[in-house]
Amino acid sequence: MLGELSEIVFSVDGTIDKFTGDGLIAIFGAPFDQDDHAVNSVRAALRMRDAIERIDAKSDLELPLVMRFGINTGAVVAGDIGGPHRREYTVVGDTVNVASRLESVVAAPGDIVIGEKTQALVNKVFALEALEPMQVRGRVEEVVPFRVIGRIEEETGERKPADQ
Repeated sequence: MLGELSEIVFSVDGTIDKFTGDGLIAIFGAPFDQDDHAVNSVRAALRMRDAIERIDAKSDLELPLVMRFGINTGAVVAGDIGGPHRREYTVVGDTVNVASRLESVVAAPGDIVIGEKTQALVNKVFALEALEPMQVRGRVEEVVPFRVIGRIEEETGERKPADQ
């Protein structure tokens, strides 16, 4: 399953940062700058959610297989981070922390939740629903999250339920 999800990330020019037990952290816009990194990150999340639903439909697991997604845009520290005995390429900083909170605190199973800066970059491509502002530990300002509803059809302005 993680292999299929990884291929989705790679198909839209993302980078896998790490696998986290039953999930993964992906980076868009690093190590190489991308003009469309925000759109690609949401596109990847929609495709991964669809893949999880397909895998779950074929599964005989007792519990449903679902993921939550948190996406945030902003400055990060990117590079080989660690100490003399262990280093790895990763990203750290407030932007990463907020993405983590969007996923772990705001998103319900199956939700794709994005931050304000991401919303500003994708709102002409994806239909979004504003959620209640939230306080995030370690920040003075509240974070305004948005739930991704689906893709906006460019020709008609019609909302589509999934990335097609």
